[in-house]
Amino acid sequence: MVVTTVVAAVIAKFTMSEQDDPTAPRFALVSIFDGTDFRPTTQTLTASKAVTMFGGTRIDLRRAGSGPAPIYLDLVTVMGGTDITVPDNWLVDVEGMALMGGHDVHVADPETVGAEAPHLVIRARTLMGGLRIQARPVLVSASTG
Repeated sequence: MVVTTVVAAVIAKFTMSEQDDPTAPRFALVSIFDGTDFRPTTQTLTASKAVTMFGGTRIDLRRAGSGPAPIYLDLVTVMGGTDITVPDNWLVDVEGMALMGGHDVHVADPETVGAEAPHLVIRARTLMGGLRIQARPVLVSASTG
């Protein structure tokens, strides 16, 4: 089974397309046998995704903004780690499952954030790995100041 997983990871690394422009409204990250550190600065972030296998991915959303619709972030983590930092004034919902791994979620209480806050929905699938989501103070976007 391990050999099959490694072969699938190698095939995925060379066939999956990556979109990692920090100013674009969406991103698609692929971290297989390596690491990715991504900080989007777009003020119109929309549905995005990240795949991490045998490596690590760090995404810092504190310089990004969103429109009125929820942002959907799809995450797949296999035998690796994904670390998401969100602004402390965003409403964050985490859906999905972890098998032989875990999700460590530390975000703002929905009652303190308010209904008008940007809404991020993280749909996570984690296998033998870890996902950490933490809220931190907002950073000023490089494009706005």
